Amino acid sequence: MALRRKKQVEPNRDAPDLGFGTQLGDEVSRFINRDGGFDIRKEGNRGYYAYEQLVEMSWTRFFLVVVSYFIGINLLFALLFGLVGLDHIAGMSSLSTLGGLAEAFFFSVQTFTSVGYGVLHPVGGGANMLASLDALVGLMSFALATGLFFSRFARPIAKIAFSNIGLITPFRDGHSFQMRMVNKRNNHLINMEARMMVTWVGTGADGVRKRQFSMLDLDLNRISLFPMNWTLVHPITQESPLWEKTAEDLRDMNVEILVMVQGFDETYHQEIHARASYVGEEIRWGVKFSPMFRTESGQPTIVDLSRLDTTQPLAV
Repeated sequence: MALRRKKQVEPNRDAPDLGFGTQLGDEVSRFINRDGGFDIRKEGNRGYYAYEQLVEMSWTRFFLVVVSYFIGINLLFALLFGLVGLDHIAGMSSLSTLGGLAEAFFFSVQTFTSVGYGVLHPVGGGANMLASLDALVGLMSFALATGLFFSRFARPIAKIAFSNIGLITPFRDGHSFQMRMVNKRNNHLINMEARMMVTWVGTGADGVRKRQFSMLDLDLNRISLFPMNWTLVHPITQESPLWEKTAEDLRDMNVEILVMVQGFDETYHQEIHARASYVGEEIRWGVKFSPMFRTESGQPTIVDLSRLDTTQPLAV
């Protein structure tokens, strides 16, 4: 299936600058990954920002970091107690070095967490000073961990799922580009607003191939409530950069369609953002999206999240 061909696409000078610039050309596969992150890696003197990493990493990785830190810091203090002398920890029962270090580890855990069972306790100035440092590090560590847990829980994260494919499909008396999304959570998102932009590599007036951008008009770019799925529709009119383009044209132009969504999360009382993109290989032709919902008399409407990418042939 193909749309009619026409003249060279001209960029929209009023399109907002997304920050990618126009110097990146055919060598760039895409700007936004399927998970919404930028397909950009920074090298050089970037530095390491622990807070950023600890807040943004997955919960599984975060718990692994916390557990690793907890074990590692107490192993370190166990070794330091060993250097001071295990005989300076009263109440130890093990006679072997390895067993003594194991008991020193659990003594550090008791001191670090301020549990203090009383069976083991430091004897002498060096051991008491080390135990005091252990307790101080424990207090600071728990304060930092509490702050990180709060930051992670309080940070609104949009669980908006975007379809893995976009469609070029009939719409009214012409054609359109369509993609759809759904909120995977049961929380209420309101005042949702969407923008769509297309970027491609084209030949400018100076004869040089460079990256170009243009906004895409949407049939509906704002909804007040978002309880079900939402299909974004860009009518392909003569003003559209996609006018008269075939699937081969889109691949040759290195087209990427960027979708940006924002709204208000009533649970967190904060604004949320989400984004996705579609390159030429992810655009299907000659099909339409199948309905995601089903209804039964007297029952709640069911939205089947597993049908987000389900399509069906066009009616003949």
